[in-house]
Amino acid sequence: MTDNEDSHDGKSSVRERILAAAVEAFASSGFAGTRVGEIAVKAKVNQALIYYYFESKERLYQEVLNGLFAQWEAMLSRLDWEGKDVTAFVREYIRAQYEMKVRMPHLYKIFHWETLEGGGLFEKYASPVWTQDFYDIAGKLAGWKTEGAIRSQANEKVLLYLMFGMMDQFYFRRAEGLASILGKDGSEERLHADVVEEMVALTLHGVLPKAEPPRRGSGRPTVTVLAEGEADEPEARKLLEALKDAAGAELRAVDVRAPERALASDSGLVLLLASTSVGEMPAWIRDWLAALARNRSAAEGRAFAIWTIGEGAAPERLQRLLEETFNELGGFAVSRLRGQSPGDYAKRCMSWIKTH
Repeated sequence: MTDNEDSHDGKSSVRERILAAAVEAFASSGFAGTRVGEIAVKAKVNQALIYYYFESKERLYQEVLNGLFAQWEAMLSRLDWEGKDVTAFVREYIRAQYEMKVRMPHLYKIFHWETLEGGGLFEKYASPVWTQDFYDIAGKLAGWKTEGAIRSQANEKVLLYLMFGMMDQFYFRRAEGLASILGKDGSEERLHADVVEEMVALTLHGVLPKAEPPRRGSGRPTVTVLAEGEADEPEARKLLEALKDAAGAELRAVDVRAPERALASDSGLVLLLASTSVGEMPAWIRDWLAALARNRSAAEGRAFAIWTIGEGAAPERLQRLLEETFNELGGFAVSRLRGQSPGDYAKRCMSWIKTH
């Protein structure tokens, strides 16, 4: 060993060179595919020095992960999701996670190698925050799903993996590759930003074209109302007044004995008012849903708003059941958040129509 290598600064320099070479080697070939001799060549040191400083290949791997996770945790600590609604959260979460992948490609490449090889070393030495953060975010998404802000059929964990999967196709690419995929030129930073926008749009809106809300001659959105006496209830009147006055909607009532007329019209939104005592579904709605199930094309692309009358668990259960049913039939149920006032729900309905 030379005097320089034996000094404090020399040891630090050699150790850092070995770690830097090891990061690149493990990211390029994985733990199983990396040879200590290759790391020695990259670091320009004698192979014996690697064992002197790190004892074993596994210990070196551990040190590499410790360093990478320290950087990752520092970036993660700067993120704050408090006060974000689901739309703002999805946008900022994708952007932040993608930025971390772009800035720390070696960590994610090592993770992918470990996944492919089926080894357990990454899991053994990974920061506990790595897994906990995933479950924290999944829990946040599950909460929004319960509130109706996210489609009830969505699996929050699958959603996260799908977002990660999209990111994994792009974070390691340079400007030339990104430009070829996006079909546009620009700086690497700008192209990565464009990829983020594509991923956000796909996550929030899917791939089907947005349905333009039909408009009648007045230029105002039309709401077709289906009810069986519920329209006279105080909360229903508040909702209808808010739709008509605050949101500027044109209301059109349809006889519940012929609900198919609601779908035959040029209505931009179909509003169902329902009441229940123990969570039972009104017979006319049950019959209509059965007819729609036999003719799904009638509901596809339609926007449905549902307002169940009353307080407590029974109306809440019916509300969620109807929202899920219309979504399953191919329609778009405007979810009603728990505790939402008629006025706020009216604004949510009109906002949904304008953005879809």
